[in-house]
Amino acid sequence: MSDVAFCNDGEPANPVPVGSYFLPIGIRASAATAAATLWAMRNGTSKYIYIRRIHIMSSFDGTAAASSAQLALKRFTAATPSGGGALTPLKKRSTFPASSLLDARFVDTGLTVAGVSFEAAMIQFGGPRQNGASGDFQMNFDVGGDENYDSIVLAPSEGLAIQSLNTAVIGDMIQGYIEWDERLR
Repeated sequence: MSDVAFCNDGEPANPVPVGSYFLPIGIRASAATAAATLWAMRNGTSKYIYIRRIHIMSSFDGTAAASSAQLALKRFTAATPSGGGALTPLKKRSTFPASSLLDARFVDTGLTVAGVSFEAAMIQFGGPRQNGASGDFQMNFDVGGDENYDSIVLAPSEGLAIQSLNTAVIGDMIQGYIEWDERLR
């Protein structure tokens, strides 16, 4: 008897990943900038992305301000943000195939998001604008259970973005990574 659960169509309920990848997050505000999309990744058209871990630390190295940075994680569809610098997904094992990720990019002054449709914020996070202070945001979906329901899943053509919700101050920083598996369904 097999320990693998199957769906009604005969396919495995939790198919084996075809690869595992991660992307860095590293942004420092170089100018005061209105609320904007700072970082984005968009899935291609052939696989599903199952987010395993998100770790983001917000910190500050500018002149202290009586406020805090406010950020949000949002899913998006319809178009791909543009501008800024491109990011390349890193394989967790060199023998994995290339990621199905269509695009990933970042910029501290805001990506161009013409035609992009954002959902409501999945989570909001941030940190105080004081030297030495930081805010730590972590989501870990790798704790057992059913990945079909425990992970954030990006279907083909969906994306994930980090947005600032208030005006950035010179010295606002976010650093970390997002880690995921890719599957055919």
